[in-house]
Amino acid sequence: MFFIKDDDFLSDLSKNYIKQSFLNVGFPYYYGDDLIINSKDKYPFLAHVIKKREDGLINSDCYQDCVNMISEFTSKHKIKYKEILRMCVNLTYNNGFEQTPVHQDHDFPHKQIIIYLNDPIDKTAKTVILDKKERYEIEPAQFRGICFENKPHFHYFPTKGERIVLVATFR
Repeated sequence: MFFIKDDDFLSDLSKNYIKQSFLNVGFPYYYGDDLIINSKDKYPFLAHVIKKREDGLINSDCYQDCVNMISEFTSKHKIKYKEILRMCVNLTYNNGFEQTPVHQDHDFPHKQIIIYLNDPIDKTAKTVILDKKERYEIEPAQFRGICFENKPHFHYFPTKGERIVLVATFR
């Protein structure tokens, strides 16, 4: 399985941008409960949609700064991509659910990158990637990036504090 974890790819400029934007008290997050498309359950969370899944429209002024962060990861690991399919910042918290359902973000081949923007209090708020008989559990840590191919995955909701991640899918 294609999987990369990297704790040292972001520039100081990107780290400062994260702190001054996504972790700033004035950054706009919006309520949602459709974290998982086609799920019968609703999982409350907050999000800032940067590039929409439905129509691919750019929805946020922070688009280029986020593309730059993704490019820092992809350049370092020599990953080529043609198109970012969707991008958002998700802020999850203790919402009464233990985890999201196992899911894939698209029903066609793609890759996914997750950048952990904060350093969650609850280190059990892991991302879990499933690949046949393998199970990869990634503990959240600020500025950690992971990239993987279209595989079933889920994450645990934090029991305290928040988990803030930049999520992008691309091909």
